[in-house]
Amino acid sequence: LTRWALLEEAVRTYVSCSRVLLPSSQLAVERLALLMSTPNREWSLAALLTALCHQEYILPVLLCSEREVTPALSAFPELVHKMTERAQKKGTGGKQRLTSLQNVLRFLFEIAFSQHNSEPRSSGARLKSAAHTLIVAIARELVIPKDSTLDGPPILQSPSRFRRTVAHPNWDMTRGAADAIALRVDISGVILHGIGVYCAHHGQQYNYVCEVLMNSGDAAHEQWNLLEKISGILSANQFDTCQREIAMLRLTKAVRLQSGVTYAIRLTVEGGKTFCGEGN
Repeated sequence: LTRWALLEEAVRTYVSCSRVLLPSSQLAVERLALLMSTPNREWSLAALLTALCHQEYILPVLLCSEREVTPALSAFPELVHKMTERAQKKGTGGKQRLTSLQNVLRFLFEIAFSQHNSEPRSSGARLKSAAHTLIVAIARELVIPKDSTLDGPPILQSPSRFRRTVAHPNWDMTRGAADAIALRVDISGVILHGIGVYCAHHGQQYNYVCEVLMNSGDAAHEQWNLLEKISGILSANQFDTCQREIAMLRLTKAVRLQSGVTYAIRLTVEGGKTFCGEGN
């Protein structure tokens, strides 16, 4: 193996183990402060920035705003304690000022957009690529923030209801035909954050319109009021990593469901059909 391949493998290994090596925001920020203030640490810094890109929530890590016990913290408490002690002994003076979000972004921009031309297979080029990726991830999180579970109950995803698919549907599959389901909850505090849509083929794209409606009428006279409406394109990057045939559609605004009230979710898909009941 070449030196480049070995270093790349080391970065990938660090990223794979980052949930254990960086179990808390405090340790991640301590590590970032150390590398920001230490010269000639390009590969170590590239590994750290790449690991940060794989965090579920980047901004809470950089802002040290997490308030819940992480899986690594609960699984390896003694290891985390030792790592925290060691990081504090090697602590960087003025760490909070050094790793403020403004300074971190300035640091990343200096790396990503510096005029220094590095060889394609060099530590400088690898670090610049990692900085680019992290900037894009932070920008995406700022523009489209992820649902935070820090101030409330966790967001749960119900499993797929499909046990089998059929090749010959017995429902309307013409262009623009809408699918809908009705639901009702018997407890308070349930919040609808998104919809799971079944799509059998990943290679196709679908234009969709999804609506959340509430029935404010009675059994004899239904009256459906629109609560939330989203539209867009179903593509491969929306498929859930655990259920590869389920595309996740996030609502722009979460809907708090009232106990005993009937709601409906209506999905209209334009484009090719899979004949497996997407949207049901």
